[in-house]
Amino acid sequence: MNEEYDEDTFVNFIDDRIAERLSQGLVFNLHIPDGIHLVSAIGNGDEENNSEAIKNWVKNQNLENNNIDFQQILMTLEDKLSNVLCDLKTRHILY
Repeated sequence: MNEEYDEDTFVNFIDDRIAERLSQGLVFNLHIPDGIHLVSAIGNGDEENNSEAIKNWVKNQNLENNNIDFQQILMTLEDKLSNVLCDLKTRHILY
C-alpha cells in the first residue's frame, strides 16, 4: 500500500530515534520497571517489554518533529503517561 501526501497536508512525525530517547526518558523519570505489564495496557500488544510499549505509545502521540523542544515534550509526555498509569491503577487494570 503506497500512500501519497501533498506538501500542504503532510505532517512530519517524530522518528524512531527521537521516540526511543523520549521513551527512555519516561522509563527513567517514572521509574518503570522491566517487565511486560504495560504491553497490553498502553502498547500495541506485540511489544516484547515495557520499554517497547512506551516507545510505541510515544509514537502514537502524533508529535510533530518541527523545532522539537525535547525537554518540554518529555515533561508533557511524562504528565500524560503518569495520568494514564494512574487511571489504569484506579480501574485495577494495572497493579
